Amino acid sequence: MFPNPAMPHFGIFVLRRLKAAQNHANISVIHPVPYFPGATALEKYKYRRQIPLHYTIEDIEVTTPRYLSIPGICKPIDGHTMSWAVLKACGSRFEYDLIDAQLSFPDGYAAALLSARFKVPFVVTLRGHDINVLPSLPVRGKLVREVLHKASRIMGVSQSLIDEAIRLGAAPQKCEAIPNGVSMELFFPRDKKASQESLNLNSNNQYIFSVGHLIERKGHHLIVEALSRLRREERFQNLKLIIVGSESIEGNYSREIQETIDSHGMKEHVILAGSIAQEQLGLWYSASECLCLASSKEGWANVLLESLACGRPVVATRIWGTPEVITEKLHGVLVERTVESIHQGLAEALSTKWDSEALVTRARDFTWDKSGFRLAENYRMALENRLQDQ
Repeated sequence: MFPNPAMPHFGIFVLRRLKAAQNHANISVIHPVPYFPGATALEKYKYRRQIPLHYTIEDIEVTTPRYLSIPGICKPIDGHTMSWAVLKACGSRFEYDLIDAQLSFPDGYAAALLSARFKVPFVVTLRGHDINVLPSLPVRGKLVREVLHKASRIMGVSQSLIDEAIRLGAAPQKCEAIPNGVSMELFFPRDKKASQESLNLNSNNQYIFSVGHLIERKGHHLIVEALSRLRREERFQNLKLIIVGSESIEGNYSREIQETIDSHGMKEHVILAGSIAQEQLGLWYSASECLCLASSKEGWANVLLESLACGRPVVATRIWGTPEVITEKLHGVLVERTVESIHQGLAEALSTKWDSEALVTRARDFTWDKSGFRLAENYRMALENRLQDQ
């Protein structure tokens, strides 16, 4: 997961995290890209043609070797093929003091193999699916547990992920939760009406905001259904929904979302805004009454912090790391992932007078500078532990 010329917003949170750590360490990125023979001939994978072998983004040098990854039953070998691709990209000289893997598998397993070969420590960041889903699979589950055992340090973007890693056998003393941060320079309170006018939105309407890839697990379709219920009430006759996002390598659920819009008669009340650059997202949050996140899986959803930083409350499903952000009613409403619960949560949020300053204050608890400093401290501990073991 890392931004590249083909998908400039993909894994942007990894870039922000590493940029913050760059204040304390010299960092370069190897961003392995999966392939299999004939992959780019398929619509789903054609974007990979546009990813160059080398590029620079925000002063970070990025190398993108291709590694063999065959969908289906061959996925357990991804860690091996990724390590071979990284090895080839590095050539005969491996000039790194430490390896930072951004998932437990396949990245973490590839890092473990390279760590053993070059006698350098590796750390791993857990992000959700890699610790909450993969361990239930027979082969990859065993490989994830091996990574947790061998890693010098284990970071999770939420405490819930760290708790799960410890349950799977990770040593508690080498684990730390390091949440993602928010860029307060990009996300800050703006005037609602001015933001709406800037985006050519009708300021007589109220807007719910939903942002994320157009995939099933983001739950946009559930929010559409909840909107149709809300609009049956007279007080919500001017309510609209804005969906920002596009398809991703996880899939494309846009047809199903459109079918839900059509079947509930919401065509005139849902705006499909497509992909929006991060630099512009703050306007969309500010033009809205609240953010609604109806995900089934989220290790740590940065959109929650972005909304709070813009002074907008959130309605979000009570999953994984989300309750660690929305810790009290002052910040938003936690719901179950059902249309009825989302409907009730939105009705509550839209009927509540929110303290914008309290929302922004909560967002300030999580900055990229804090994340970068803690990440660099874990690098330091990993290196010191390796020296002590020698």
